[in-house]
Amino acid sequence: MFGSLGSQLEKELEKPGPVNDILSFCEGKSGIHRRYIVYCGILLLCVYLLIGYGTGVLVLIIGFVYPAYESVKAIESPSKDDDTQWLIYWVVFASLQLFEACTLSLVYYLPLYPLIK
Repeated sequence: MFGSLGSQLEKELEKPGPVNDILSFCEGKSGIHRRYIVYCGILLLCVYLLIGYGTGVLVLIIGFVYPAYESVKAIESPSKDDDTQWLIYWVVFASLQLFEACTLSLVYYLPLYPLIK
């Protein structure tokens, strides 16, 4: 199972684009293979999420940046189905953000709330 994931990751990391450029730079400067750089990044992200400091900002960025990018792509595409999908996402996202803002004093004390979120 992990072998096929590793080979898929290798293929994705070799595709041209900004991620490849950044990984090539890091790989050249450090001498560490890009796969291990990505693994370390994932590990650091997981540890950061488990510790809980600043996870609200991190979750908000993850919940906003990728969907915003995909929403722009959906708007530019001729299909209306993907527009509807992302519009539903943004309504749910805004509703959950509003709910969290109103109940922050309650959910703040729930253990591992940022990780569950």
